Amino acid sequence: MDIFDPAEISNTSIRGQYERLLRRGVSTGDAVHQAYGENRKTIKFVYVKRQEFNAFVTGDDDHYYVQIASGVPVLLIVLFNKLFENPILLPDLSAEGAAATNVSLPFIVDPARIEFREEWQLSLNAQRAVAADFFADICMTFVSYHELGHILSGHVEGHRHYDGRLSFAEMTSYRPRSLKSRRRRQAWEIDADLIASTLLMNYIRELDQHARTHDHTRKVFFHEEDTIIHILSSTVVALLAFFSYVRGARYRLNMNSVHPHPMVRASYI
Repeated sequence: MDIFDPAEISNTSIRGQYERLLRRGVSTGDAVHQAYGENRKTIKFVYVKRQEFNAFVTGDDDHYYVQIASGVPVLLIVLFNKLFENPILLPDLSAEGAAATNVSLPFIVDPARIEFREEWQLSLNAQRAVAADFFADICMTFVSYHELGHILSGHVEGHRHYDGRLSFAEMTSYRPRSLKSRRRRQAWEIDADLIASTLLMNYIRELDQHARTHDHTRKVFFHEEDTIIHILSSTVVALLAFFSYVRGARYRLNMNSVHPHPMVRASYI
């Protein structure tokens, strides 16, 4: 396991988002471990230096490991910053005013050729930059919680029992051996989505409270009596965008996955 240390990231803002996501994963993993009994394996969260858009769960005699490929968070940060340049997204947010984000960043436009990057100029005002960062963070958090869902549902052990594999990956180079195996894996993905969306409600509740007391989030999320509804609906749409990107990445990488269609996943969540 080649661990990636966020301290290697020179950009302060992006490094901070990596570190916050890692702390959130560690604290949630610790809480889950305490809730399910000290005699169970502890849960570790790490970034790994993997040259692919992927996430994994594995385990040894003492620990489970949630491994997120090091490029995943920055891809989502850049993706949502680019999306929010379009004023059609959250049209209540003004696109006018001085740019709070005005940088040129390399974006991986072809997941099959990650060495090939296209420079994307990102220019967002403060409100839209806050929205982009929050929705990238929500999707990154969902990834972490989805992997936790695989652990809590016993999929690591199930994958070892049925398929003889030690690592449970979101995208793989092999195809399930039978229709029964494929359907089982698809059911496991729904299990993990259910747990992830349940755990994500804590994040959404905190964001709802934050939007009532902090000006920068208030401008983005506060909607009188329906703030929580606005956050929930926006979260589902953000996850749909993320699932669609993952599906496209899988096709371009010529890899296999049993995730349901992005619209099915988003509707279920």
